[in-house]
Amino acid sequence: MTLWWFAYGAATFGLIAYGLHALVLLAWRRRRGAAYLARLDRARAASSLGRSTFPPVLVQLPIYDEPSVAGRAIEALAGLAWPRGRLEIQVLDDSDDETRGIVDAAVARARALDPALCIDVVRREHRAGFKAGALAAGLERSSAPFVAMFDADFVPGPDFLVHALPLFDAADRVACVQGRWVHLNRSQNRLTRAQAVSVDAHFLVQQFARAAGPGLLNFNGTAGVWRRAAIDDAGGWCGDTLTEDLDLSYRAQLAGWRILFDPTLTVPAELPPTLGAFKSQQARWACGSMQCARRFLGPVWRSGFPLARKVEASFQLCGYGVCVAVVALTGLLPLGFGHLPLAIAHAWLWPLWTTVWLAACGPFAVAVVGQRAAGRGVSIPAAVGATLLGLGMCATNAVAVFRGLVRPIRTFVRTPKQGSRGRARSTSPPRIELAAAAFSGGSAVVLAANAPATLVPYALFCGSGAWALCLYWWFAERARDLRA
Repeated sequence: MTLWWFAYGAATFGLIAYGLHALVLLAWRRRRGAAYLARLDRARAASSLGRSTFPPVLVQLPIYDEPSVAGRAIEALAGLAWPRGRLEIQVLDDSDDETRGIVDAAVARARALDPALCIDVVRREHRAGFKAGALAAGLERSSAPFVAMFDADFVPGPDFLVHALPLFDAADRVACVQGRWVHLNRSQNRLTRAQAVSVDAHFLVQQFARAAGPGLLNFNGTAGVWRRAAIDDAGGWCGDTLTEDLDLSYRAQLAGWRILFDPTLTVPAELPPTLGAFKSQQARWACGSMQCARRFLGPVWRSGFPLARKVEASFQLCGYGVCVAVVALTGLLPLGFGHLPLAIAHAWLWPLWTTVWLAACGPFAVAVVGQRAAGRGVSIPAAVGATLLGLGMCATNAVAVFRGLVRPIRTFVRTPKQGSRGRARSTSPPRIELAAAAFSGGSAVVLAANAPATLVPYALFCGSGAWALCLYWWFAERARDLRA
């Protein structure tokens, strides 16, 4: 049982660290957020970029088999407010389906409506490097000093560049200005509502706190503008990981560049409307994050960054490791029914349990603050939904974490898009979540027969997210497909 205690203790302390880290981000945001926003406002007011000075800007739109959103994205980019002689748009189309025809038609319409618009379609013979390879291929065709990037499901407003470019004068060596994602289909179903809470928490608490505090930031792959010199200085785009945006972000910051985040610079985007699409997205992010952790933890700790920045970078790179800790606690629970009661009975351990519960409040508090910052008020049901969604994804993400640790990149699985008039595609049963839900139920039965009744709710809590996703799939997505 010594091994059991070691594994259980390591997972427990991992979750404690994750929860307390969330509270630290909230403290950074509260103490430094207002001053950070004031600096951005002063920089925007003092800068001539976008008012009297208009440097050339390249806008890149990488697309791969996305027929439902390609035309909408091209139309939005064609409407960007920037002098036509200084604006270049590249549609980086790697598609091999009907998207190619949709892209060509949309580009032809944009040229017909605005003959002065410089918009081109760039197609490659192969998908080497996936999205990173497409972005790099587009850069070879342009010498613009600034590069804006949008995924195909994003719909930037006309004034995006006018608001983003002045922030490059906010500090020395600004490599990138990242905007905030807002949601086109927030109210589509319970899944998109829960995702919206999580995305708001990420941007309005986590990204905001890192920007205002000592943390390193990551470009989120879209809705941002890069300085071309920073991309080149960092070594250019690299397709060796599934999160090429995080990879470039860390290489640039290790080279002495800075990334800024502006929470007022918003871009509407589409949330994955089905459980299968969401799982695909999360697994890619989890796997790619761990690939970047393998690559950058060493250089970060060998760098001259302050200790607080090194620690925060470690939390950011290894953030999906919390999923492994949750799965480990759930899996080990049945083995501990003879030992957990003893651990609870010792009075000297109660400060530890108090810390555990305080840490458990961290992610929930981040969700609540994120909603309040987004102007939606405090909704406990929404925060609970986001918490259950995060717990439910732990099994899938834990598998992806191990893949990122031991397996090289093989293929880039894009997140399916629905578009404004599309229908959410059917999704296969959440098999990993079904197994996790069944296991947690079995653990509750074992504990009910062998341990104090107080441990049974704990077992059920560990599996609550998996149960929530399984029930959602059964009563929402499967029922929808049966009605169709």
